[in-house]
Amino acid sequence: MFIFSCGKTTICEILSQINKQKLFTINCHTTSESADFIGSIRPVRHHDENQGLFEWQDGVLVCSMKEGGLFLIDEISLADDSVLERLNSVLEPEKELVLAEKGYNNDDQHIDIIKAHEKFRLIATMNPGGDFGKKELSPALRNRFTEIWCTPSESIEDLYSIITHNLILNEQNQREECAKMMCDFIQYLRSVSTTKR
Repeated sequence: MFIFSCGKTTICEILSQINKQKLFTINCHTTSESADFIGSIRPVRHHDENQGLFEWQDGVLVCSMKEGGLFLIDEISLADDSVLERLNSVLEPEKELVLAEKGYNNDDQHIDIIKAHEKFRLIATMNPGGDFGKKELSPALRNRFTEIWCTPSESIEDLYSIITHNLILNEQNQREECAKMMCDFIQYLRSVSTTKR
């Protein structure tokens, strides 16, 4: 799901609290790397007798997949396309990630494959590509998301309907409560921007 406009991160924080999910966040920029998402081999900080000099440390995406968290990719369009391609398998229905970078598992000499917890959700936010310094996502990646675009001219009732329809919550009353909070927040932002003019 894409979320545009003001308060994107706040809405994700509210959603994670309602779902009682831990929120994992990565803020993308032009120098973001795949290792920022999936992890990398890093120097060992505390040495035991039989331990090597380096060990694998899971990235924020892998931690979120394992724990069933809500994973927020903030400003996804700022990351390089080659980095975002690494997410393709996570966006498939199987929600799996092959950790080829980790190397072979010492126990069975197989490459680790992470299967996402059933509660794992991925949300991406971005500003429109027309903004200064911004770019659009590739059509292939963009098609893997449910995109919600709301212009400021839409009525609050329309926004409420869109939000309740697209929220990933089991209980109808939770969807309605969350949608009401989001709409109240949007109305507040509109009133603040109006008074500043």
